[in-house]
Amino acid sequence: MEENEIPYELIDNYLSGKLPEKDAREFEKRVEADPELYNEFQAHVKAEIAVRQAVRLERKEEFKREFDQLYPKGAKIRNFQPFVWVAVAAAIAFLVLLTYSLQNGTQLPANKQLFAQHYSQPEINWGSGQRAIGEKTNPDKIWARAQTAYEQGNYDEAVKQLNLLIQDTTHESHPKAYFTLGLMHLKLAEKMDEPASSVAEAQKSFDLVSDTSIFFQEAKWYKALSFLLIEDYEGCKALLDELKDAPTSSKRDAAKELLESLEKQELSS
Repeated sequence: MEENEIPYELIDNYLSGKLPEKDAREFEKRVEADPELYNEFQAHVKAEIAVRQAVRLERKEEFKREFDQLYPKGAKIRNFQPFVWVAVAAAIAFLVLLTYSLQNGTQLPANKQLFAQHYSQPEINWGSGQRAIGEKTNPDKIWARAQTAYEQGNYDEAVKQLNLLIQDTTHESHPKAYFTLGLMHLKLAEKMDEPASSVAEAQKSFDLVSDTSIFFQEAKWYKALSFLLIEDYEGCKALLDELKDAPTSSKRDAAKELLESLEKQELSS
């Protein structure tokens, strides 16, 4: 493929979620068949993520000030869906599956395929929102160290910092800390051939998220996904049934979709 033949506009449309389902699947087939297009697409996904992270960090404080002006504390606002980020997350999942196939000459196991298809990293608000006295127990500084480790892919260090945060009793961000800790254990488990121990740690952290916390339903969703990594499909389905029937859950549709995928897998096996 010549440089001028690389479909940059098509790549951008795919990453922004603008392509119809049929066109998106055809584009994915082209990526699978063309090594040069695969490399270019992979570079675009990495660049998109880098730009989003840079913009988020640069504008976080500016956005907060503007948001606080528009919506004073206590004001009711509607939820919005980050459609474009969802498209990028889907692109990452597609790349994970394709890269594994190219490197190993085989497909991911069915359970890891399902996990990659349905897992998307949530946006994490790393600020603690509350400060403690002293440098070693300052939640903002601990969160910052955990964030740096996470963004560098050093999930073990992120786990260490989050455990330090949880041990500190001078602040009230434990539900978010437990939720984020569970995500870090899940990222570690994803890379393991024998993920049972890390999955158990992730599930323990998710279980410690209070049912009155805004992270409760999210924690239940990611706990359900964790069962996929250890091929405990019944455990996964039990939580998905709860999520799909919960009137306040933001994961109702996702839970229904994954349940359908599991049913199809059972029928084909």
